[in-house]
Amino acid sequence: MDKQPSCQNCDSPRRPVKARGLCSVCLSWQRRIDRYSRKLERAKNDPGKYYIKNDAQSLPLRIDIAKRVLKEFRWREDGLRTNSTDDWHVEALVNILAQVSLSNFPCNINRLIQRMSPQSRRLIYEVLLAVVENIPTRDPIINDGWGRWFHDRTFSQEHWEQVKAGRALEKAYLESPQAKALQDLMRKKVQTHLPQSSIPN
Repeated sequence: MDKQPSCQNCDSPRRPVKARGLCSVCLSWQRRIDRYSRKLERAKNDPGKYYIKNDAQSLPLRIDIAKRVLKEFRWREDGLRTNSTDDWHVEALVNILAQVSLSNFPCNINRLIQRMSPQSRRLIYEVLLAVVENIPTRDPIINDGWGRWFHDRTFSQEHWEQVKAGRALEKAYLESPQAKALQDLMRKKVQTHLPQSSIPN
């Protein structure tokens, strides 16, 4: 029997491989990255036309979130590749389920996991992963938490480079003919609603 092909991102044989060598889940997030990247490129090439239309300010964050999700899918599959899942993979999934159920994370969970045999950890990890993968959330819950990821991203050099690029793009939009025409239009609308005595000569 032929071996089931694995996804080129998460390396999982559990889901059928679709286009571009990716499973259906990874392909969906990769397509988001491609779509957001195209929109950002259009905004850079023609800020006056696409900066507002494509919501260019939010696109770098959306791209980074999608990349982090793809990285999470790879991390999840790491715990399934051997017959002895490590403690951290099991503990991370328990932590995710504790958060979703609004339960306090048990302080002795690590000690309990360490008492399991490697085979038991592998089996319980597979069970927990099946539950975590079906939690109905907009974005997958990542093992180290979105809050920590946002914090680390905010203080990263890459983020500040994105901020500088975003400010430059915003400036280019504000200096574009489209933005100036919109500003003139808004100014005329405001003036038409002001009393004549308040309009400067």
